[in-house]
Amino acid sequence: MNESHEVPARRSRGRSPLLPPAPPISELTDRDVFREVLDGALVTAERLHRSVSMVMIQITRAGRANFTVRLAAALSNVIRKTDRVWRIGPRTLVIALADVDGTVAAAAVGRLRVWMANQAMVPLTLAWSTASPGISAADLLEMLEGEIAAATAMSGQDEDEFL
Repeated sequence: MNESHEVPARRSRGRSPLLPPAPPISELTDRDVFREVLDGALVTAERLHRSVSMVMIQITRAGRANFTVRLAAALSNVIRKTDRVWRIGPRTLVIALADVDGTVAAAAVGRLRVWMANQAMVPLTLAWSTASPGISAADLLEMLEGEIAAATAMSGQDEDEFL
């Protein structure tokens, strides 16, 4: 599998893409850079009355070497061309879903969980949210990270094991 796979932007139904291209997934994206990119997408989405949903995936136990990069590449091949995958931590991925409201995002996360279970993935924790108007990227990421931490605490795993 090509580890530097980048999902190209594609216009959908005459709309311009909300999300800029993500860097190659073999590169770790600086969180500050990611927040700036996401803030721009959130402002654009609000101005155009469109939506952005986010899915955060935390690998809760170390898998094989470069597992996060391979997972990001596989996800890039199953998401829509208008969506993006960023690797923002050694074991943390974020998928940005353009033009997806909460109901559609919930269904997409359900399909993603089934897909990952069928791939015999190492233990993962998922959290998702649809951005509310006016929310900042920092607040959205903090909320998702809080949901990941809560899910991890409920599962009995040590949060320091993967953060």
